[in-house]
Amino acid sequence: LGAEIVDVKMPDISQYLSYINIISSAEALNSYIRFHSTDSLKIPWWVKNDLLHIGSKITGSEYANAVNMRIKCNSLISQVLEKIDVLLTPTLISPPHTFTSDSLHGDLNNKLLGTTFSQFVIPYNYSGSPSLCTPSGFTKDGLPLSIQFVGKHLSEPLLCQIGNAYEKSTRFTSVHPIL
Repeated sequence: LGAEIVDVKMPDISQYLSYINIISSAEALNSYIRFHSTDSLKIPWWVKNDLLHIGSKITGSEYANAVNMRIKCNSLISQVLEKIDVLLTPTLISPPHTFTSDSLHGDLNNKLLGTTFSQFVIPYNYSGSPSLCTPSGFTKDGLPLSIQFVGKHLSEPLLCQIGNAYEKSTRFTSVHPIL
């Protein structure tokens, strides 16, 4: 496809990832209050019991600290992205697994919940870096795999162009797993 592949060293940002739950819980509560307070019956139980409950206990100081930690994390990620056009990563650390209500919506007090399985997705969600995921193959058992293209801020057109070229050069989007 004409891309030059180079290795990059990603900084250790693990110390910052626990703050994503503080930010997402506080922002979920704020959105709920602004947009959904009259539709409380439509809110899933796990949102009410976990995310909104945790969000209601976060202080302004905790939220401000979490935002500051996100800014530091964003700076580290931006330093890597400045040197390249696009970062290519796996989407997840392993093939899909069976999800249960507990594994999907477990204890949100566990600050690192989901960050291991989603360690290639969360940093870019957290930093606001645009990313695009596309099918990249299948396991020997037929489970789908995917890759993620990550770009600098405002690089969405480039990501779509690269993703489109990748998908056209492979047949992964036309093959579906057996369910």
